[in-house]
Amino acid sequence: GHMGTVGKKFSKVLNGCVMRLNPKEVNSIRKDPNIQFIEEDKEVYFLEESPAASWGLDRIDQCHLPLDEKMTKKDAGSVKVYILDTGIKGSHNDFDGVLEPSYASCHKDFTNEGNPLDDGHGHGTHVASTACGLTYGVASNCKLCAVKVLNSSGYGTLSGVIGGIEHAAADCAGSTRCVINMSLSGSKSPAINMAVANAVDDGVHVVVAAGNDNADACLASPASEPKAITVGSTTREDARSPFSNWGSCVDIFAPGSGIKAAWIWSNTSTKTISGTSMASPHVAGIAVSIAGTGSFTPAQLTAEMKVMSKQGGVSGSQTSHGDLATDPCRHGGTIAIGHGYKVICKSNPPAGTNAFIYKGRMYHTANYASPVCPSTGADGIQGTLALGNKACLIGTAPSGHKAWMWKNGWYYTDNVTGVCPYRPFPKSRYDGANCFIEKVPKGYAGFTADGNYYTYPKNFCSGHWYDGANCHVQVIPSGLNMRIESNAWVYDVCP
Repeated sequence: GHMGTVGKKFSKVLNGCVMRLNPKEVNSIRKDPNIQFIEEDKEVYFLEESPAASWGLDRIDQCHLPLDEKMTKKDAGSVKVYILDTGIKGSHNDFDGVLEPSYASCHKDFTNEGNPLDDGHGHGTHVASTACGLTYGVASNCKLCAVKVLNSSGYGTLSGVIGGIEHAAADCAGSTRCVINMSLSGSKSPAINMAVANAVDDGVHVVVAAGNDNADACLASPASEPKAITVGSTTREDARSPFSNWGSCVDIFAPGSGIKAAWIWSNTSTKTISGTSMASPHVAGIAVSIAGTGSFTPAQLTAEMKVMSKQGGVSGSQTSHGDLATDPCRHGGTIAIGHGYKVICKSNPPAGTNAFIYKGRMYHTANYASPVCPSTGADGIQGTLALGNKACLIGTAPSGHKAWMWKNGWYYTDNVTGVCPYRPFPKSRYDGANCFIEKVPKGYAGFTADGNYYTYPKNFCSGHWYDGANCHVQVIPSGLNMRIESNAWVYDVCP
């Protein structure tokens, strides 16, 4: 029942449309309970800063500085990469064999300028080159798709960007082997954020730039969408770039200050520029290499990237983590990409011990030298080797009472009179419910078994909990399958 002229319609990532309305019609629509929100078709723009030296590909293939002037290409496994930008200069040499054919359905223009394989600005060409270019790209064996949502001046509209997201999601048709890179930004938009979230829910991996305002990324879109991978920019010293946005909405950082890649002046030209626009395709390149190894959901891929990152590696990040996107940094074990079709994560037990799994938990044997037992001192505690010389026996609960532990202290239950005569523990006392015997000696840990009190040095299990026979490492994360392989704990998708 509303007036107005209807333009573009969306149905894949957004149930909505573009309308031309006068102020009265806008107010009328705002009052309609069937309308979730109405938003001006605002301007969006690319993100770029000043020129500097190039170094990004060198940085992301090693965990720590200094740079070694080497780079390792990552195999994308023919994953489709949709560059939502100013277009791509399809004739550039850096895209030979990487760009999908000009007639492919994945290319599309939403600016009314025409051919998406004609870039009148250069920004989209640079971004595509950084993600998947033959010479300047993070990943090889990509299937690049040009989705032109910004014009030759570097500007576009919300509706154009939403149209690009919808196009990519529809072209992917539910496949998890698709990555969208959006090196663009605008003021916070519920429409764009919803479109990104719905694309991710369809299985598309979406990587976006954090923005170049040295401000909270949560104030911009699509950077503020939680389901996207939002990327901040770093310098070659692993510091946050002065222009890079920051805050809780930034998921990860990547090289963005002074990145060299293809440009539009000729089929061989390059340009060195800076921005979170340059950081985002570094992460997109890593994302396609992960997506190329198997069927990862967006949540699994994001988690895998975090495991691979240099955690807390960015100085001045102004986020809660400051993780730097790299390939070889490992946490909680070793990531081996390309093992079969999945990413395998494995951890080894301490030398001289054997790894095993029992009732959903990771254990290793305690094949160490015999522990040094506490000797009689001021605390009156003395231990003797027991349990095959793997622990120290301290004592036994009185007959008819149960031995137990609480807050690093030994107790036994009181089921008689409230009197705790147990000796030779001089500190024994009644606590109003049970009989406290003694605190475990400093530097030791304790446990009870079969009515007995035991202790062992805290380093006996390398910081893990000793149960009197083996060392308990941790509970296996819910939903993950783990096995023992070559005396290591191995699971399929790293948490």
